[in-house]
Amino acid sequence: MLSLIKKLFRKTLNFNSMLSKENIIKAYKDLMISRDNTTIHLTELLYCPYKRTMRLKYPDIQNINLDILEGYRFEELIPKIFKDCKISHNKRYKKQIDNEIISFTPDFIIEDKIVIECKNTSFIHFTKQIDDWLIIDNENIAIVPSQYVIQLMLYLTLLELDLGYLFILSNTRFNNKLRKVLVIKEIKNQLTIEDVKKLIKDFKENIKPRYDWECKYCQFYDLCDNEFKFETSNLSLNDKSNLDVIIEEYVQSKANLETMKDKIKALEYKIKQNVKENYENEKYKVKIRNKAIRIEKKNSKFKK
Repeated sequence: MLSLIKKLFRKTLNFNSMLSKENIIKAYKDLMISRDNTTIHLTELLYCPYKRTMRLKYPDIQNINLDILEGYRFEELIPKIFKDCKISHNKRYKKQIDNEIISFTPDFIIEDKIVIECKNTSFIHFTKQIDDWLIIDNENIAIVPSQYVIQLMLYLTLLELDLGYLFILSNTRFNNKLRKVLVIKEIKNQLTIEDVKKLIKDFKENIKPRYDWECKYCQFYDLCDNEFKFETSNLSLNDKSNLDVIIEEYVQSKANLETMKDKIKALEYKIKQNVKENYENEKYKVKIRNKAIRIEKKNSKFKK
């Protein structure tokens, strides 16, 4: 299995995908618009509850970034790895929990037993040096966002399964070079239906963002009227959960301090992957000249 994974990913990490950027954007928009107010989508339980209100109010505003585009292309490879297995892809499920209907869409289910969730993130940090681009993370050396793990465990809980795998595609530095890496983590379920009920209760009763960094990256930030909207990272230490968040952010910030330059290089790499010469959106004009990135913003210019 590992040799097959290496063979497929070694050939396809440049993402010469059959899926065009336009088709991916359309598929993502259709997925978001298809969500309604009659059900709670499982991933909504993990982030700011008020984002659901904003999404229903402004359905045309979507946060489509390079990670999402690469993620869709990344998912194309999984059926090739498990070509001899029974596999379902993006099958939508609904499950009633008390008076609420929870909808959820796992990336893949293999042989009706194992859930695979694919994630793509800009940069990943390891607690010790690595020397290969394929990491079977049995030692928990990859620092993975907790919401990735919780999301997969929630899928397992609702499907009454025990085992899942996170496939995380990211960038990191090893052998003195910035490289694309694939991390595979085995996840055994540790949640119960009672945990799901608690998340639902909190979702309905508490509209505070779950993390203070959410507001910074939210596509609704300028329109948001949530009274708990974070203007700055200013958390009250009176709440133990808030203190836990601060501690978690502190640990991760310390870990990422020395790798910030690598993250910038990773983002540069992603831009160069997706922009051949010129690209333009509502805010920026991007030009690639002699391997240098030049970004022009309204009434200002800066060169990277």
